Amino acid sequence: MDSQQWQGSAKDEAVTMNDTETPDLFTGQQLRDAGISQVLNNNVDWIVLCVAEAERFAIDALCFTGEDIRLHCRIKVGQPRHHNAWGALINILIKRKIIVPTGQFKHMRDPTSHARLTPVYQNWKAL
Repeated sequence: MDSQQWQGSAKDEAVTMNDTETPDLFTGQQLRDAGISQVLNNNVDWIVLCVAEAERFAIDALCFTGEDIRLHCRIKVGQPRHHNAWGALINILIKRKIIVPTGQFKHMRDPTSHARLTPVYQNWKAL
């Protein structure tokens, strides 16, 4: 397929797309929240242990990332049933103000994370 054919087919798709096919942010947020709830419900005992362990970790650390909490909790508590539970854990810690975003970012160290940027946090006592 040459570029002219590709551009033509992309135009055709754009013209036929109607408002019902446009992604809805509100629906996306509902789906996100439903997914987080499902992950939490499937990892209740693990989450309880990790929240307590992360709170202990945050008291001793000045600045840290979610990756630091994950590496610490993985040793102390173990792996969750689903990897998305790590994100749910960080959300809980933020909502409970156990950790506070600093507005800074740093590259992740785990090779499987491909050095992507992640938020830096501090414990609530450091405010």
